[in-house]
Amino acid sequence: MPRKKNTTGQVDWDNAKYSVVEGKSLDPAHFSSEVLSMLKYQGLLNLFLLIKNDTYPELVKEFYRNMKIRRENEVTIINSKVKNVKIVLDPPCLARMLRLTLIGVSKYGRESWIETESVGYQDYLQYMLGQREGIARDVRPVKSELTAEQRILVMLVSESLLPNRNKSNIIGSMECTFAYFLKHRVKFNLPVLMVNHMEFCKNSNRKSLPYGMILSWIFEQKGVNVTNVLAKPPGRLTFNAPNLRYCEIYQIENKEYITTDELSRMPADERRALMELYHIPNKKSKSQVQGEEEEEQGSKDEVKEEDEDRPSNEDGSSREHRQKGGHDPRSTVDLVLFQIFKLRQVTEQGFRSVNAKIDEVCQMKEAKYGNDGPAGLPGSSSGARIDVPGSSSQGGAPGQGRELYDNEPVIENNGVHLFDPKLSQGKHHDDRATLTAASAPAAQVRAATAPPSPTGSGSSQLPASSSRIPAEPPALVSHRQLAESIQSSLTMIRNSIASQQDAAAGLEKNLLFHLREIARLEKLHAEILAAREDPASDSDAVESDPDEDDSGPEEDSDPEEDPPDSGSPSVH
Repeated sequence: MPRKKNTTGQVDWDNAKYSVVEGKSLDPAHFSSEVLSMLKYQGLLNLFLLIKNDTYPELVKEFYRNMKIRRENEVTIINSKVKNVKIVLDPPCLARMLRLTLIGVSKYGRESWIETESVGYQDYLQYMLGQREGIARDVRPVKSELTAEQRILVMLVSESLLPNRNKSNIIGSMECTFAYFLKHRVKFNLPVLMVNHMEFCKNSNRKSLPYGMILSWIFEQKGVNVTNVLAKPPGRLTFNAPNLRYCEIYQIENKEYITTDELSRMPADERRALMELYHIPNKKSKSQVQGEEEEEQGSKDEVKEEDEDRPSNEDGSSREHRQKGGHDPRSTVDLVLFQIFKLRQVTEQGFRSVNAKIDEVCQMKEAKYGNDGPAGLPGSSSGARIDVPGSSSQGGAPGQGRELYDNEPVIENNGVHLFDPKLSQGKHHDDRATLTAASAPAAQVRAATAPPSPTGSGSSQLPASSSRIPAEPPALVSHRQLAESIQSSLTMIRNSIASQQDAAAGLEKNLLFHLREIARLEKLHAEILAAREDPASDSDAVESDPDEDDSGPEEDSDPEEDPPDSGSPSVH
C-alpha cells in the first residue's frame, strides 16, 4: 500500500505507514578468511559492518520527514534536522565517518541491471545460477538454488549495504549485481550508493526507510540528545552462526556454511553424518515442503477421480470416512467394545462346557449310587456348579450368564442406580425410564440362542413382576471410563500449559535483561576498538596522560611536581 500523499504531491508523513529497516552488523569471528577478504577489499570491515548500535525509529523517521535533497557539482547532498540538530550528509562526509572509499562503481539502478564496460547481467546470472549459455535478461534466481556463500552475500547486500524489505524467494537484480561485485572484488562506491538509496526510498512508494542503525549511530556522533528516546536494541541484528541458523544456514568445519537445500541434494549417508556432527535439525527445506504440497495436491486429485469412478450407491458417511483416511475415534471405541463382547461370549461358553461336564458326572453318580453316594463325589444337591459371571447367583438378572438349576438360591439385589442430574443437561439423554424396564425381552433372546440345558437340570425363572433394576450395560460403563480418562488428561494438559506459560514469561524477562546488557557492553567494546584503531587519538591520549605510571622515573624527574631530596644526589 503506497504512502498517502497530499494535494501538493508530497508524502503525508503524519498519516503514512512506514517502517525502519535497521540493517545488520557482522561478527568477523564467525566467518572464513575468504568471506572476510571480500569484505576487507571493499573497506566494509573498517567500521561500516562493525557498528552495533541501538536504533531510534522515531528519530530516523524524523530524519526522513525533514530530508531535503540538493545537488552541487553533480554531488548529492542531504540536509535534514533531528531534534533541532542540523544533519548534513554527502558522500565525502559518509566516507569520512564510516571509513569508506570513494572509488568504484557508483551507478545506482533499483529496477534495472547495473552494467559496466567489463561486466553485465549475463555475468551476474552466470555466477548465481552456474555457467549457463543463453540466459535471458528477465531471469531471476531463487534462494533454494543458491549456495550458502551466495545466500550470505545476498543477505549482506539486502540487509546491510542497500537495505530493503524484500522477503521474496526471488533474488532481485540489485542483490545479484552487488553479490557478484563482492565475490569477484569489483570496487563500488558505497557512500554515493547510500545517498542515492536513501533518496530513492524517500521519494518512492516503498514503506521501508533504510540504514536505521547507521543513522542512529550518526545522530549520536552529531550530538543529538537520545535521552528518553525509545530505543530498539540490536538483538539478532548481527550476522553470526547462531542467527544464520534461523535462516536455515548452518556452520560446519573451517567456518564454512551449508544450507538446508544443499543438504537435501546430498547423499543420505553423508547428509545424516553432517546433521549428527553439527547438530543440524532434521528440518525440511522450503523447496521440499513445496514439492510435498504438490504431491499431496496430486494425490487429492487422484482420490477425487476415484470418487467419480466409484458406484453411486455408496453413502455419504462412508465416503467421508474413506476420504479422511479411515480414521474415526468412534470406530476405535466400537472395536474395543466388540472385542470385549466376544471375549465375554467365549468365557460364558467355557463355563457352560464345564458345567455340562459336572452334570454328566452327577448323572453317572445318581445312576450308580443313587442320591446317597460316597462323600466328596459331586452331586446336584451340593451346588458344585461353577457360576457364570453375571448369573442370578451373583446378583445378575435372569437370562444373563447360565440358567438357574434346581434349588439354586436367588440372591436379590436391593441396590438401585443413582441418577446424576448432569446427565439431563445439554445433549445428554435422560434414560432413567429404560433402566427400570423389564428384562424379559433380553431373557427371551438369550433363552432362544442359548444351547439346551443338560438332562435333570431344570431352570427356574424370576417372577416377571420383579422390580429389580438390571446392571449397567457394558457400553455405558466403557464410555463413562473413557470420558473420565479424557477429562483427567485435559486437566493435566491445562495445568502443564499454565506452568509453561509462567516459565516462558520469566525467561523472556531474563532474556530482555541480558540483551540490554549485551548491547551496552558491545557498544562500549566498539568504542574502545575504534579508539585503539585511530593512531591520532592514541597519540593524543598518550601525550595528555602524563601520570600513566605513578612509580616511573618520569614522575620523579619532574622538579615541579616532586623535587628531589636535598640529602640525596640527583641523577641527570
